[in-house]
Amino acid sequence: MDNSGKQSTGAESASLDRETIDAIVGGRLGDSSEVLGLHANPSGKGLVIRAWIPGAQNVDVIAPGGRKIASLDCIHEAGLFAKQFRNRKNRFEYRLRIDEARVEDDPYRFAGGVQDDDLYLFAEGSSEHAYRWMGAHGANREGVDGVQFVV
Repeated sequence: MDNSGKQSTGAESASLDRETIDAIVGGRLGDSSEVLGLHANPSGKGLVIRAWIPGAQNVDVIAPGGRKIASLDCIHEAGLFAKQFRNRKNRFEYRLRIDEARVEDDPYRFAGGVQDDDLYLFAEGSSEHAYRWMGAHGANREGVDGVQFVV
């Protein structure tokens, strides 16, 4: 459904299949960072933002100065939103305004903090410093303080 209560079209689902949508809504998606946040558009043109905000009615994408960039389309009434940005090629900083009331950073907009080399060494059993990046650690991404949690 879109923000007006109408059923969304496949284009508005930003290239998510029904199985992936059901996995997000049902809490069964293995790696949500592969789907949520800002990504290259799977259709090959531009970017897409997807957000899972249970209970939200409206979600807007906001520029750093507070200007509204776009409204996300509701692709599942439980709170899954998405929007394609066909003319954008580069990642950009944004925040989400939820129900015209609160503005939050999208935790999925930040690139992961784990290096491929660390994952490789961990998988082969030779990582001597996994404690430095596994678990919960304070982090600053793009000027936003938070906690990075790796399992």
